[in-house]
Formats: sequence, structure tokens, C-alpha cells
Amino acid sequence: MTKPKRYKRYSAEFKREALRRAAEEGMTDKAVCDELGISTRQFRRWHGEIAILVSIRHLVQRPFPRYSFKLAATKRSEF
Repeated sequence: MTKPKRYKRYSAEFKREALRRAAEEGMTDKAVCDELGISTRQFRRWHGEIAILVSIRHLVQRPFPRYSFKLAATKRSEF
């Protein structure tokens, strides 16, 4: 019976540090991956996860005033 493949888990801090390191001038994704011993595919997945989290945080923190205005106008016209 074969053993299931065990995947290494990385902390959120490790992921943030890797992404920060790649953002430095003169550094490439490949160089950071080689330095940390991770695959470029894994690194790009982390980058995508962060991009999604940032966009969600941006949406939650900033209301959409034009939609609020339309909603308020609709409520007024109903009465």
C-alpha cells in the first residue's frame, strides 16, 4: 500500500515574505522561488490568493456611492 503524498504547508507570514521579496527591484519570481525552494506554480498561486483577498478587502472597505444613490432614489420614488 502506498503512502499518501504529504504536502508541505507554509505559514501566511512565509507567503507574505516571499511575495514582498519578489516585489523588490531586480528580483524575479523565479529567483525568489529558487532561493526559497518552492515551485513557481505554488508562488503564482499565492500571488493569486493575495490578489483576491486584496480585492475583497477593497470592496468591503469602500462602499459604492453611486449604487447607494440609485437605491435611495428608488426608495423615494416608491412612496
